[in-house]
Amino acid sequence: MRDVYWIRHAQSTANAGERTDNASEIVLTQLGVEQARLLAAQFPVRPGLIVTSPYMRTLLTAKPLMARFESVPHEIWPVHELTFLTRGDAKNTTVLERRGLAGPYWTAMDPYLELGDGGESFSTFYRRVLASLTRAAAYRGVGPLVIFTHTRVLALLVQLVVLPPVDVQEAMGRLHSMAVAGHWEFANAGILRMGVCEDGSIQIGAMKV
Repeated sequence: MRDVYWIRHAQSTANAGERTDNASEIVLTQLGVEQARLLAAQFPVRPGLIVTSPYMRTLLTAKPLMARFESVPHEIWPVHELTFLTRGDAKNTTVLERRGLAGPYWTAMDPYLELGDGGESFSTFYRRVLASLTRAAAYRGVGPLVIFTHTRVLALLVQLVVLPPVDVQEAMGRLHSMAVAGHWEFANAGILRMGVCEDGSIQIGAMKV
């Protein structure tokens, strides 16, 4: 069995309730820096490849692990968070304010809706997460694959593996239901371990280090 470790980024300034502007440039809090350091120090195995999303908070979370295993290669994959609000709407806002602004988007429940100016459709998000899952499952390197990503990516990933949706519309509805029920939030620096069997089947489970 080949292991893939999917890791949510450490605590960011947005997670801590601070106002932020560009989603891709959000950084870690001091607590997040410490979470990243502890994660790297306690990580149980040498990775074969370290992957981050294009967003700064995943790179900052991965940095201590990359420093511990300097010779391990690093790649950037499109495993970044779903960002459907426009840059103008999201500018200088808190997480709570953005949740309020998100109401009409989720009420519409249209997986192809793009709000423009940086807003991404759920369909695009779905396709890139599915492609990243397929890519991760096909990884054949020496040592496990370690992917630093975001909470909605992890929530959709679990859905795709455990109970594959019929289509993107169902996936969107399920993800929203998980959010409303509070079942989709993964801990900062939390690890989801995915085992890929030789027959292509996948097993997943949470892990603590």
